Amino acid sequence: MTIICHNKCVFCFIDQLPPGMRETMYFKDDDARLSFLQGNYITMTNMKDKDFRRIIEYKLSPINISIHTMNMELRKAMLHNRFADKLIDYMDQLYAAGITMNGQIVLCKGIMIKRNWIFIRECINMHHIFRVYPLSPLVCPNIETIWKS
Repeated sequence: MTIICHNKCVFCFIDQLPPGMRETMYFKDDDARLSFLQGNYITMTNMKDKDFRRIIEYKLSPINISIHTMNMELRKAMLHNRFADKLIDYMDQLYAAGITMNGQIVLCKGIMIKRNWIFIRECINMHHIFRVYPLSPLVCPNIETIWKS
């Protein structure tokens, strides 16, 4: 069974799709198997411990992870998920297990305007655990209600 994403990310492209498209376009997954097989990026916020252990057990590598910030309180706010702060622990465990990770950052205008370069530098300092680091600029309307710079 595919792990469904229950986040309400401020930058989610699926939530921003126009109505009237085919139903499969609106499917939101957060499944490590699809990350491994199809290159989907996952937040790692919707998986159970057994799902996480399977990544390591079956050596699913590479895993594509949506990171967005190293500030875990901000990450919880951006993803609207109280479990979003487990990311660093998960990444440490994946790194220790030899799992290759690709990290993704969506830079949202209005979130951490003054802190973006500090955040990017923090992520770059973790370059030894990531193979790829795509940065995606995005403008989010009314984002100041999520996090004030």
